[in-house]
Amino acid sequence: MFQRFRNFASLVLLMSFNVWGISQSAVDLRADSLRNLAMHASSPAESSDRWLELSKHYRKSNLDSSQTALTQAMRAAKLSGDKDRQQRCNMSQGALKWMLGDLEAAEQRYLEAIRYWSGKNDTIEVTRCLLNLGSVCQVGFKNKEAAKYLKKSLLLAQRAGQQLIAAQAAGSVAMVFFQMGEPDSVGKYSEIANQGFIALHDSANLARVHANLGFFYRDLGLSYEARQPYLQALEYLKGSDEIGLKGEIHDGIGILENKLGNFQEAIDHYLIAGECFQQLKWHKKIANINNTIGLAFKTLGRKSTAQAYFAEAYRLADSIENYPVAAGALSNLASLDREAGNFLLAAAKYKQAIRLELKAASPGDLYSNYLGLGLCNQAMGQVDSANHYLELAFSAARRSKNELQIADCHFQKAKQMLALRQHTNALAALDSAGHWYAQIRNAGGMRETYALRSQCHEALGDYLSALTDQRTASRWQDSMLVISANSQLLALEAKFWSEKKQHALEIARQNEALQAKEAERAQEAGAKLAAQRNLLVTALVLTLGFGIGIYWINLKRRRTQLHRKLAEMRMTALRAQMNPHFIFNALGSVQLLINTSAIREANLYLSKFAQLLRITLERSGAEDSTLQDEIDALKLYIDLEALRFKFRYEIELDPQIEADDIAFPTLLLQPIVENAVKHGLAPKQTEGLLHLQFRKVGDELLCTIQDNGVGRLGAKKRNLHPDDGHKSMGNQITQERLLLLQPVRSDRFKILDLSDADGNATGTLVEIRIPIQFM
Repeated sequence: MFQRFRNFASLVLLMSFNVWGISQSAVDLRADSLRNLAMHASSPAESSDRWLELSKHYRKSNLDSSQTALTQAMRAAKLSGDKDRQQRCNMSQGALKWMLGDLEAAEQRYLEAIRYWSGKNDTIEVTRCLLNLGSVCQVGFKNKEAAKYLKKSLLLAQRAGQQLIAAQAAGSVAMVFFQMGEPDSVGKYSEIANQGFIALHDSANLARVHANLGFFYRDLGLSYEARQPYLQALEYLKGSDEIGLKGEIHDGIGILENKLGNFQEAIDHYLIAGECFQQLKWHKKIANINNTIGLAFKTLGRKSTAQAYFAEAYRLADSIENYPVAAGALSNLASLDREAGNFLLAAAKYKQAIRLELKAASPGDLYSNYLGLGLCNQAMGQVDSANHYLELAFSAARRSKNELQIADCHFQKAKQMLALRQHTNALAALDSAGHWYAQIRNAGGMRETYALRSQCHEALGDYLSALTDQRTASRWQDSMLVISANSQLLALEAKFWSEKKQHALEIARQNEALQAKEAERAQEAGAKLAAQRNLLVTALVLTLGFGIGIYWINLKRRRTQLHRKLAEMRMTALRAQMNPHFIFNALGSVQLLINTSAIREANLYLSKFAQLLRITLERSGAEDSTLQDEIDALKLYIDLEALRFKFRYEIELDPQIEADDIAFPTLLLQPIVENAVKHGLAPKQTEGLLHLQFRKVGDELLCTIQDNGVGRLGAKKRNLHPDDGHKSMGNQITQERLLLLQPVRSDRFKILDLSDADGNATGTLVEIRIPIQFM
């Protein structure tokens, strides 16, 4: 499902690299100003800064000019002797290499920059370089490396308060997980990115997020759901100068409309995308979009227009040695010649397309070219050559495991055998074709297969079978008509809702304009009354200042009291968790093991007991640790108690939870677990079971501790601990700590008594809810 990518690399650039264009008139004015400042700078350092700024500016319109300005910036930086400036020029060189498709060179530049800034302990620059390096690896489909660099960039950015870099890194991580086929992680990191850009009011990056959402839906086959995010992305870009981003979004919408059968609408969007790419002089994208436009015109039957676009795509792709696009355009030109009956010319173009595909790093669509060659030779009566190329097409289809291509190969062989009057062999080939078409539910292929079967049976004199096959072909034809009608209906419905949404947005903009005018009138009226209110405002300000002072003093006093209370509770929790009674029992258990010569078990018990003591003492002074640390400490404690009271335990962790990344109040659950063991499971005559579960519920972590012991009422009736000398304060301590986490919530701690149908106690269930926070 997640392997059907079209130009994924450009989508990654769309998400994580803000280098798009602005209008040419504005570029020229800004460029002239920067060039003048650079040429008349008072020092090499200032000159380098201006040239570098000009280079970044030219990235939006002309990459050649950007490279020229960057060369000047690097030369001036070397004259200045400033290593930092030289390294920033090196990073810009990496960005240009990235945009030009030289990913290996870009990767080396960023690795060099990371080593330099790490040596200077410049966390911000390291974070930026990690973000760009991860995105470069992502474009090159190095998923593991990309995830490592981007996650590290996200973590550093969050710690440093760099909200923009954090949001960009989260968006790029989402793209990596999409590429790896992990939709849950895609949603998680996309939401982090979306919330970050909303907080920053960053409309360009919000457009990128929605464009990627449309891409996700489209690639998952949810075509109608994909339209609205794409349109929302364009809405965010209104009034923006992001020409490249606008081109990418229109290209994506064009692909979507093409899949929905709206070919003219697709062409309109492709043409807008082509204009955007033309302004930026992105030749690779221009060649690719011309080829795509040609295919759309061919579908509409406008073959002369399609031929012109294919020819231009081939010319441009061949000039920049983009062999896959050049081969695709040439193959499309050959297809037009073959359909026009120019078989010799078509065959020559197919052969040239194959040579170009083989020159590429990874050969692409060899199947279509071999098949086209076979059909040309078949039409020219060259049976041996036709069979040879059809077999090569067959081999290419099998290598790619493309079921539709395999079915088409069987069908073409059947047509060839029918032309040679080998009707029995043709029927066998049609059986194979029908099998593969049925596997992929291809109604058109099934109709053509049964129509050809009818011809074969008729030629063999089996008129009854021919009639049956013809009726089956008619049923498949009816099925195609129903599917087509439903698709058209859905397309009309989607178009209606899209237009309705656009109308609603237009009304909303008009309302905003009216509200702005009303606010302006209100402001004018307020200005007239301002002179009369000066004295009153002064008095209010003085009163407010006095009130704020009192409030600040009270707030400071309250904070001091809360910190003191938290420290006292921490010590109380420590005593409740590791009280002398538990230590005495633990040492008694060790003595018993030694007396019974169970030296190994005694050593194991002492080792775990020492670990638990160390963890408890070390963490009692910390407010938070990680959820994984809490689980590890609980395992040690429960293992010790299980040696004394003989019960089983289970710890269940929700797969969606990354325990190492979630903050958790230190040793919060240990008193609850101790109550469950000592008061619930210890007095139980049969084998006990303790079950701990951690689940994600919304934005909260739900922790449940359940035992099948005697229950709270049973423990009270047995008066199990009359000699403890103290009252267990575990529940009270835990409730107070939870109230400190979020004072407005009192439902974060629940204790439920479990019973069977007869009302007999079957254990106790404790539920604790904690707001999820990341470390």
